[in-house]
Amino acid sequence: MPRRVFRRSAEVRGLLQQGRLAKLDDATLDSLAASAQPLSFKHGEPVWCRGDAGTVAWVVEGALDVIHHDVVVDTLGPGQPLGLSALWGKPHSAEVRARRTARDRAPELLLWDVSDEQVLRVFRSPEVLALLLQDAFRLVHHLNDLQVLYRRKCGAAAHIATHLRRLASFRQGGEVEIGQKELGVLTGYDERTVRMALAELAELGGVTSLRRSVYSIDLARLDALIEREQRGA
Repeated sequence: MPRRVFRRSAEVRGLLQQGRLAKLDDATLDSLAASAQPLSFKHGEPVWCRGDAGTVAWVVEGALDVIHHDVVVDTLGPGQPLGLSALWGKPHSAEVRARRTARDRAPELLLWDVSDEQVLRVFRSPEVLALLLQDAFRLVHHLNDLQVLYRRKCGAAAHIATHLRRLASFRQGGEVEIGQKELGVLTGYDERTVRMALAELAELGGVTSLRRSVYSIDLARLDALIEREQRGA
């Protein structure tokens, strides 16, 4: 069972300000911080199962694997929201499982019970919905890019660049924390292929290794690489 983490409301507010929600006004941030449940999970522990409903989450530490029919279809890191279908009363379409990162960061997230009308009202406010819809649009763009790359049979570097770009877009400063093994699970490549792809991206200036499993991402360079690969140039 997940464990409640003691965090003051001001600390939760600070966590929310590390991502895109920093653009929200003070009153909305205060409401989200006051209604959030900070929870810690063990490695492999389910956050929710397919068919569950009523909860929205925000990743604080570690990683969350989105699993559909026993296949990891997405990995979410700090600053990323999930479970947005609950805002419209829809059940979750996939299982979500917590996972420690390669740097041994225990999974922690903020959870909201949107069956509470007051909490739901905050999430459905125009300001919050606008930011969440931006994330939904970015996800569609990400999936479309992957589809084009797969159809053109592009190399591993382009696929990995696309996933790194999405992960970096959720964090201020463009940093990503993900191990090579984890990146391989997410992209479907073995660790050797991941290492070679990261080396190629480093040569292009799109990825810089800061320390073990932590990378600085140059979004403009990755955009250029992905677009070039999609054109077949």
